[in-house]
Amino acid sequence: MGRLEVLGPVDLRGPAHEVVARRSVVGRAPDVDWHLDDPMVSRHHAAVWRAGDHDEIEDLGSTAGTLVNGRPVHGPTVLRPGDVVDLATVRLRYHADDRAQPPGGDPTTRGHVSFTVDDQRAGTISNVARDQYNSYVQHVIVERENALDQVASMHRVARLFVIPGQALAGLGALSFIATVVLEMVKASDVDMGDPEAFRQSMQPIEVAGIPLFALAMGVALLGFALVLVGAVIQSSAKRTSQRVEHDYPLPPHPGP
Repeated sequence: MGRLEVLGPVDLRGPAHEVVARRSVVGRAPDVDWHLDDPMVSRHHAAVWRAGDHDEIEDLGSTAGTLVNGRPVHGPTVLRPGDVVDLATVRLRYHADDRAQPPGGDPTTRGHVSFTVDDQRAGTISNVARDQYNSYVQHVIVERENALDQVASMHRVARLFVIPGQALAGLGALSFIATVVLEMVKASDVDMGDPEAFRQSMQPIEVAGIPLFALAMGVALLGFALVLVGAVIQSSAKRTSQRVEHDYPLPPHPGP
């Protein structure tokens, strides 16, 4: 059985959530199994459960999405020790149950093992190789966590650009269309035989001395620029995540 702990925001920190065999729904709604009181988290954001000898997580069609180590979750995804999970702006870390032991118990607690080859007797079998392997695994996990923390931070920063950028781009585009329609309506009511009225109809609608269509276009361009910056950061985060998987792959679990 694994567990998920909240890393941030700080006000959501508390006891770690134990992953059980039954699907546990995580979200903002009051009827979920794990309630996260954060406005960016969807009402029914994600689900976690125990599947055999590992734990899995799945996004439930949330608005802001679910990320594991900076990668979007599309369907059930296996959780591994040290994984960083992002539910919108809430950041979690997955821990495996370190109390679980392979069948037969911990080999380091079984006492002395000896064998005899001809007249040569050996004492306790050396565990140097195993200790070196464990040390290497811990080093890989620490390096992965540090690098994936950076990836998760980059994704959060990217969302801070993309979400407002999309809103501004949409607002600017709609405002521009509305301005064009208003200008057309105004021009259709003009008496073409009155030069003064015609001249006034050709004057654009202004706000604080600035043509409204220019303001709308400026807002839209600002939104597109923010989205572009966010996309560049997302691309950089993706490359960093790929580099982490290449430089610090999780070692395979040793056989029995």
